[in-house]
Amino acid sequence: MTTALRGLALALVAVSLGLAATGCAGPTAAERFKGNPLFDPDFVPIAVGGQNLTNARIYHDAGINLYVSIDDIAEKPANDKERPPTAETLKILSDLGMYAVADQKVWGKLRDNRTIVAWICPVDEPDNRQDETGQAMPLEKFLAESRRLKAADPTRPYIVCFGQGVINDGFGGRAIDRSEYPRYMEPVDFIHYDFYPIANFKWGKNLPRPTDGTAEIWRSDGEWHLDMVGQGVDRIRRWTGGTKPVMCWIETSHNHNPNRISAPAQTNCEVWDSMVHGARGVAYFSHDFTLPREAGQAAALSRNTEKLAQLKITNGKLQKLARVISAPLASEPAEATSNGVGKVIFSTKKVDGDTVVLSVNVFGIPTTANLYVVGLKKGAQVEVLEENRTLQAAGDGFFTDAFGPYQEHIYQIRN
Repeated sequence: MTTALRGLALALVAVSLGLAATGCAGPTAAERFKGNPLFDPDFVPIAVGGQNLTNARIYHDAGINLYVSIDDIAEKPANDKERPPTAETLKILSDLGMYAVADQKVWGKLRDNRTIVAWICPVDEPDNRQDETGQAMPLEKFLAESRRLKAADPTRPYIVCFGQGVINDGFGGRAIDRSEYPRYMEPVDFIHYDFYPIANFKWGKNLPRPTDGTAEIWRSDGEWHLDMVGQGVDRIRRWTGGTKPVMCWIETSHNHNPNRISAPAQTNCEVWDSMVHGARGVAYFSHDFTLPREAGQAAALSRNTEKLAQLKITNGKLQKLARVISAPLASEPAEATSNGVGKVIFSTKKVDGDTVVLSVNVFGIPTTANLYVVGLKKGAQVEVLEENRTLQAAGDGFFTDAFGPYQEHIYQIRN
């Protein structure tokens, strides 16, 4: 091969690798699954996971529209608390305008039922230790299983949920090298990930779960690290070239930690922090493992009326702003200049030609902040969406606003 041909061949290889890395080698998931509600720009997926259908109305009334892995399902129900995987069972959700993400092994025979909008990997958090060996789900096994599930029904997106090792570098339960995440995420159409900074912020390496209640394996400063929820979205976007939608799991319960639970305002803050960083939807982790199973540990959220009241407000605002949430980021998340001790994170999007600024104070301390927007002129009108008020830009390129503890603001600057 001549030097010129060798150079051309190397250049073509580099281009093809670059296309693969950035997701430009083929259509995006949104293009492949056009018509699927999860990719509808007027719809924000808002989920609960592992819940029984008895509480569907409660969750619906809180603005939740999606069940991930229905809990009370049995092929041969043994009692009146279990339901078979049938169309009649799914009708409980469809009658409420809700959808399901399901396990293909259980629900595959109902693939013609459009209430099921996606299939989920049956192995939760494959990046974490899976058994006593301390190993993750092996990459080649994971890829083979993913190919099998996707081939069985290529008309629906394939979802995998990754663990807190995505962002928590001190998490001892992560069993893959961080460099391996892009490979694990390659076959996934809609990426889920979970990190619960208040109740389940693990620290250290190889720490056993305490059995006597005296050992502490959780960090107790999570309220100062709520922005890590969104920073995990940033990492996933970088690993996937920004071509795959991300759904953040948000804490609502004690999880395994009897001493820590997020306040409603903190849960709301985590939701909006994920949106500032470009998440496409949220799911609420509802289990409280400090309770015995017979006390309803799985459905703790369904009984938390204070948290549900906040979620109804949060979720209602998300749906009203669906066109904003579904739009790509126009600028990367950045920290605003704060005049106090709060910490305001913001980003921008372009929606129908207008600039929309998403922002949230990730500290529980009030503050005033300057938010910078390229091209903004002094005196320009800045509408605060869903708050019935308008600001004026205090100077060229920025405007100023006050933030309460954990408070979000969404702004629109019309062209």
